[in-house]
Amino acid sequence: MAPIVSFLLLLAGWGNSSFLELIDYQLPNAAEFQSASVPISWLLLLLSIATAILSCIDQRGTLRPPASIGALICWILLFPQGGIALGLTVNREAWIEIARAASSYTGDSVVTTDDHSAILRGEIGFATPDSLARVHSEHAVSVLELESIGGLIGAAIEMGQFVDQNGIDTRVIKHCESACVIVALSGNRLFTIPEAQFGFHRGSTLTEMQGEVSSYVGNVATQGMVQQLRQLGVPENILRVAEKTPANEMYYVPGQVLIEQGLARNMSIGP
Repeated sequence: MAPIVSFLLLLAGWGNSSFLELIDYQLPNAAEFQSASVPISWLLLLLSIATAILSCIDQRGTLRPPASIGALICWILLFPQGGIALGLTVNREAWIEIARAASSYTGDSVVTTDDHSAILRGEIGFATPDSLARVHSEHAVSVLELESIGGLIGAAIEMGQFVDQNGIDTRVIKHCESACVIVALSGNRLFTIPEAQFGFHRGSTLTEMQGEVSSYVGNVATQGMVQQLRQLGVPENILRVAEKTPANEMYYVPGQVLIEQGLARNMSIGP
């Protein structure tokens, strides 16, 4: 029975660690989840140690060295369980810093330019989608102009879903970079000019930190962004270059290319 309990505890520890990696660091409560995972991992380790000790107590209540395969398994399973707890503890501050940076990234607001047009001039944060919804409810926005260096991928996807569901056209006259491209391509129709610039690069955290956690989160963000752009029809040759472009650099694609690919319409020609 003891080996089964130890194995189940190890599965719980692995699940706790995996759940942490699955949590979107851009969620408002992500930092709280990160903090809670560490004491949970140590509690599971302590329970595993107790199970291993109990497996070595004979009928007289004397603690002896492992005398059975089951008891030996219990002690062996302590190593991966301990590794999980140690790993979460070492990386705890990095996870929390990344999550808190995202949760404080409010971004800029969408504002109206006339009765049925609006513009986002700035960064996309967790408050930006709500500003778009608010403006749309007040002015029935039909065209959203974008002039943005990007921001949170999750917020951009949310905005993209909103413009798609509400049949809102998007327009880019100057530049639209990183996560902004997701919003632009999600529009009912994207209008641009040949000289406009659409920027692509790898995803990243909102912190200056380096290390395993930052690299992992950056890779996850990149995968999510590339998957979304692929669904929106961005050609593979552009995505391949985007995946190789560091987060602190930008790979620009002119509006003319998107027009030629059928992803956008030339504003000088009209609808």
